[in-house]
Amino acid sequence: MSNNTKEKIYDRNELLHALSLALDLAEGQPFHHATRTAYTALQISRSLELSEELVENIYIAAFLHDIGATESLRNASPKDSSVWKHSEIGRELMRLMPFSMQAAEFVLWHHGSWEGQSEACKGEAPLGAQILQLADQLETRHDRRQNYYEQRLEIWNWVRKRKNHCFSPVVVEAFLEASAKEKFWLDLINPNLKGILTEIQPNLTAQINQQEVEQIANVFAAIIDSKSSYTYCHSKGVAEIMERLAPLFLDSKEDVFQLKIAALLHDLGKLAVPGEVLDKPGRLTPQEFEKIKAHPYYTKMILGRVRGFEVIKEWAGNHHENIDGGGYPERKADLSVSERLMAVADVYQALTEKRPYRGSMSSKEAIRIMQGMVRELKLCPAGVTLIQQVI
Repeated sequence: MSNNTKEKIYDRNELLHALSLALDLAEGQPFHHATRTAYTALQISRSLELSEELVENIYIAAFLHDIGATESLRNASPKDSSVWKHSEIGRELMRLMPFSMQAAEFVLWHHGSWEGQSEACKGEAPLGAQILQLADQLETRHDRRQNYYEQRLEIWNWVRKRKNHCFSPVVVEAFLEASAKEKFWLDLINPNLKGILTEIQPNLTAQINQQEVEQIANVFAAIIDSKSSYTYCHSKGVAEIMERLAPLFLDSKEDVFQLKIAALLHDLGKLAVPGEVLDKPGRLTPQEFEKIKAHPYYTKMILGRVRGFEVIKEWAGNHHENIDGGGYPERKADLSVSERLMAVADVYQALTEKRPYRGSMSSKEAIRIMQGMVRELKLCPAGVTLIQQVI
């Protein structure tokens, strides 16, 4: 395997923005909830003239503030319905990624009042968390039937009434100063808000390496797999199979890395599928199956927002395409070797896992079914042969 290729560097802010869309899907939030929260938090931070390091940690926390709030994680135990629980889970997940402890603490505190009146934390909330709290509540408060610009007077009154109560007076005054400009509100409703953020975002440590990308991907794979008790190790299982297959057909470390990230994140779009559909014990209705069929579309859309993920998005997003062109969502037949093997690994891992409508299958049973899918022109015959060498 060749080691001569220079390791790629990735844009952390692009990856944060992309993955925040997956969290929006998981929570049933409108697209760009986290993006608008990050914009508001950034503008408040700039009004307060905070240090660039502090601004950067607030910005990171804003994109990932709901990382602990997926439906599956909230239901992990009877007490998890509390908003404080998802903040605690969020902090622990942040600690597993290449972000500062300060950003993790902001995620922990973002649902506490500025005076520390919360179930999760005692004492005064850090300033970054106070900013994040106002930005998040502002975003969830506004009436989505109207745009922000038309509601600004009502929102100002709403924020002022909560000064010295819910919100820190310092943060409220900074918000009122930042939002006095019409541009603030027009930016929030601009379809190119991501582009606006790119011009003003903090960039102290905006580049991340492959190891850091993998750390982030492992955390999101765990979030994806926890969506259903039946898929608690699916993404990591597919990634392990692809790692064993990689030396058989890839000759560069860069390709092996991209294959692993694609495998870890191939079901990212499944965060958009309701848990009751994933866990349904009986046959899915046509409408429910349409929701399932949309998940690779969202996977590819989200990963396609990151420069350097051009190959990763294809390898991840085409795992339900068939070699006869009868798969979904693109009905694509011209599949690369990596895409064909990803589909094979995904099917094998799924068949050997328990599902609400059946038990887990043995390796022998799974291969028998996959050979039938080869005859139906759904799976690549060479791929099914190769997988038998590594399982």
